[in-house]
Amino acid sequence: HVIHAGTSEQITDDPADVAAGCCGFEPTYALVNSGGRVLDVVARAATLDQARALAYRGVDLIHFAGEQHRSDIATWPADLAVTLD
Repeated sequence: HVIHAGTSEQITDDPADVAAGCCGFEPTYALVNSGGRVLDVVARAATLDQARALAYRGVDLIHFAGEQHRSDIATWPADLAVTLD
């Protein structure tokens, strides 16, 4: 699942605007972000490690200019008792 905030659809007649860092659907439409934390990617699986791997697989499919993402999500200490029942 991808949850977004800080994004909007921008309509433009200039295809260069789309190529300048926006994620475009068509030459006249672009999905733009306003910076900051704009997306959450979440996943469910039988284990925490599997869910983490699925979430990061989703992150790998999302690209936009200036993108940054954390790589430490769900890397808690092994002694932390976490169950996904």
